[in-house]
Amino acid sequence: METSVSYRSLLRVAGVGFFPLGFIARLPYATSALATLIPFQAATYSYALAGLACAAQSIAVAVGGTLVGVLADRYGHQPVGVAAGIADFGAWAALLAASHGTLRTRVRRVRDRQRSGRRRLRLTDGPLGTAAGQD
Repeated sequence: METSVSYRSLLRVAGVGFFPLGFIARLPYATSALATLIPFQAATYSYALAGLACAAQSIAVAVGGTLVGVLADRYGHQPVGVAAGIADFGAWAALLAASHGTLRTRVRRVRDRQRSGRRRLRLTDGPLGTAAGQD
């Protein structure tokens, strides 16, 4: 037997703030792939490695979300929510640390890039690089 719940009855029970709060609560998960891609591509100069990091992160969100749901049903929402929030913060901190590497590694990359003559494109560069020998 199928039960149908209208949005009007949901608004009556949950309140008007339910939909905006739900949107804001899901926004970090919606933008997490982009937030993973950008620092990894900048650190490794490879979209392939950044794509693998995004794929691993998406799988972790799917598996972790299911696990958090099961644990919340078993142990309660508050303790599981706090633990999941702390774990999520730790994972993002580790991701940020891994994408930046150590200061020595960053300095070495900059020096290697300068020695090889490569440079990053600036936002003011056109599609073919800088105009007529300007650098």
